[in-house]
Amino acid sequence: MGCKTALAEGWTNAVRHGHKDLPPETPIDIEVAIFPQSIEIRIFDRGPGFDLEHKIQERKAQIKPGDDLGGRGLLLIAEIADRLSYTRTADNRNCLLFIKHCHITERNRCRLSLKLGTIGKDAPLSWFLVIHQSRPKAPATRLQSSG
Repeated sequence: MGCKTALAEGWTNAVRHGHKDLPPETPIDIEVAIFPQSIEIRIFDRGPGFDLEHKIQERKAQIKPGDDLGGRGLLLIAEIADRLSYTRTADNRNCLLFIKHCHITERNRCRLSLKLGTIGKDAPLSWFLVIHQSRPKAPATRLQSSG
């Protein structure tokens, strides 16, 4: 599915670019919602923000075959995602939203795991995982952590 790759790239971009001029204790928040037909990952940063579509087009024009491998994170995320957006929220955070459509059965839902602590550097990480039940009116199961 590539969701772990997208998560790692999005996190890395938030740390390296969005938070580069912010104090190290500035949090980056991650939300993961698992639905029967999709996975949604939201990465919230508190940096200055940017125009996602413009940045993707700019990177496509700059990168040539044989170039150094750096600078391809957004392009990789865009290639993996079925939907990708980057917007400013009402609470003055930026939200990178990554949606990947897939069929998640009860059996493989139990196998999904996030090793979020292994992708962070120095920035604090807070995240929560929401698993939405197959029945639309069933309450969601929530797992919360911060570190």
